[in-house]
Amino acid sequence: MMTKTDLAARLRNACAAVIAAEQELTEIDSKFGDADHGLTLSKIARAVTEGDQSEGCIQAMLDDAATAVMSLNGGSAVPLWNTWLDGMQEAAPEGEEIDVPGLQALFAKALEELNDMSGAQVGDKTMMDA
Repeated sequence: MMTKTDLAARLRNACAAVIAAEQELTEIDSKFGDADHGLTLSKIARAVTEGDQSEGCIQAMLDDAATAVMSLNGGSAVPLWNTWLDGMQEAAPEGEEIDVPGLQALFAKALEELNDMSGAQVGDKTMMDA
């Protein structure tokens, strides 16, 4: 079993890695895009980190994170990450703990929602490949 506190810590660690890679992500994007991807992902990571401080159950925490992300200005990445987080919260338990099958369902629902929203497939050279 994983508690809400454990899941929040894992989210914070993942977000810290994204924030630490901001410059690298920006440099990569500068070769193919408008060099804002690192900044945008850092803003999203900070919003997710703020959302994981919420009171309530795992579902409420993920819903707060999705809401925090959706309030950002960040091009196409914001609705994609909001959709992913919203999908996670739809499958999340209303309690304070989640087991392995619950985590699998949480990530499967997030991927399903992202697939439905984006229409992109792996191999299309989009964020779905990431």
